[in-house]
Amino acid sequence: MARREQDLVTLPGEEHNKFKYPEYLNVYRAGSNKTAFMGIFRVVATVCFPLGCLYATAFFFSPDHSNWWIIPIVVGSAVPMVTMMLATGPYVHAIEVRLPPSVRMSREALIRFADNTPGKTEARLACMRLLPWPTNRDVKFGLLRKYRPSFKRGYSNLEYVPEHTGEAEKYEGTWWHNMAMNFFGRFMVDNVVRDRSSAPGVWIKMWKQIPELGSENDPVKKMNEGKKAVVMANRPQRATNAPQRPSMRPDRPQR
Repeated sequence: MARREQDLVTLPGEEHNKFKYPEYLNVYRAGSNKTAFMGIFRVVATVCFPLGCLYATAFFFSPDHSNWWIIPIVVGSAVPMVTMMLATGPYVHAIEVRLPPSVRMSREALIRFADNTPGKTEARLACMRLLPWPTNRDVKFGLLRKYRPSFKRGYSNLEYVPEHTGEAEKYEGTWWHNMAMNFFGRFMVDNVVRDRSSAPGVWIKMWKQIPELGSENDPVKKMNEGKKAVVMANRPQRATNAPQRPSMRPDRPQR
């Protein structure tokens, strides 16, 4: 075998050993105690509704109680689950970022990547929705925006804006739109907890690059501006050498 061909041969495990970081690097991890508390809270809120329905059947078959008690028992048992779905976003347990091969080489390259993260970077959010165990959601870093928790957006501070969602902006503010966004597009990231990730300090730098809601770098504003630019570019231009329409008024005689 020639010398040049020997240089191209990669032994098993050699390619993996030259990388300091894995392809999916953990940059955020919430505390175990708070994660367990949020999981138990979601279990209790979900279980209250079926237990309330079972308890209401006892009033239906009981001759000593009025059937009017069934309605408040069923409605009251559904309040925790409905509140959790409408007023809280999925709690993020961990965040992994997909690194390009050039970034996985050294700590210095990772810090440069964290200071200027490309918008196409894939982020994997491990969050708890209705179920008490984490589920993964892959998003693009450039389509995230942050805000403060409020009554309108619930207990969440991070929102994922998928592409081609500018048409749904007119439905913002309706109860079903907020419910869908809280369940699929809004998340709660607790940045107050101690950094327990595999790369401390990386997520803090990335969090500072996420634009605020309503700012100039808001993904929704960029989508709307891009849509307007495409519409203006596709408009037909008025021809300058077009024949002029003859005047319908007769010429007045000169005095």
